[in-house]
Amino acid sequence: MRLDLREPQEGRRRKKRRVRSRTFESALALPQIHPRRKKARRLRRKRPARPQPSRTDVAAAVESPRWGWRGFFRRLPVLLLLLGLIGLLAYGSADASFFIYEAEVTGAERLDPAAIYQAAGIHELNIFWIRPEEVEARLEALDGVKAARVRCDLFPARVAIQVEERQPLVLWRALVQGHDWWLDEDGVVLPYHGDPADPQVLFVVDSSDRALAVGQTLQPPGLVESVQRLAEALPGVRVFFYEAERGLGFYQVQDGRQWAVYVGGSENLERKIQALRALTDYLTAHRIQPRYVDVRWPEHLVYGQ
Repeated sequence: MRLDLREPQEGRRRKKRRVRSRTFESALALPQIHPRRKKARRLRRKRPARPQPSRTDVAAAVESPRWGWRGFFRRLPVLLLLLGLIGLLAYGSADASFFIYEAEVTGAERLDPAAIYQAAGIHELNIFWIRPEEVEARLEALDGVKAARVRCDLFPARVAIQVEERQPLVLWRALVQGHDWWLDEDGVVLPYHGDPADPQVLFVVDSSDRALAVGQTLQPPGLVESVQRLAEALPGVRVFFYEAERGLGFYQVQDGRQWAVYVGGSENLERKIQALRALTDYLTAHRIQPRYVDVRWPEHLVYGQ
């Protein structure tokens, strides 16, 4: 006996219709409403308020020229001038006509002009690189040069050097060296000689142990000046002597008689000269012939017989 377990087709169809009708009815009768999701608000940072331009700023921005053809033509003369200066500088730095190969040296009577030019340190230098004050300092450091002046010209490029030499006024004989040195008015030992026959030249014989050299200044200061002042105050006296203990002195000659006069240092020289004149008048009036006169201390005159 067979049992048919399958449902009848009509039942299955009804079932399907019911399900479909339910689904259709529920779709029509009860529409599903989904709640809207709120969009996440983005937090925006507050930007600082922009400052409003003032009237002066607006006017300046309107009046300020913009870089364009008009601005280019306005700046064109400045650019041309700048290019011209750069070209002139390059030309002056490279052209051989602006370099120094010789100089005009004047005032050098005893010194060699070629040596002065070499000491100036300007050979083959560009005229724009030469500083006259530095060249003058180098020249004044030379022995025998008292002062120097340097002038530079551009067109044409040339340098003129004018020197003032020290004049030899005193012939100083150092017995310890057996040598004669020429000194100028400042007591500077010179590298050249003067003229012994010149009536302005004075002579000093130094018996101390002093040793001199070219360029050195005689010590103590003022000795040459004292010799000159004594020569002016005592006509006919041109020869002096210097001793380590008694200092400066000379030989005074009067009426065929001669005696040594010790002056000492340069201090109170005018007072010493006045005291010497007074003492000479006293000795002449009393017919005293001294062997020496010492005026190193004007308040205490000493003479020996």
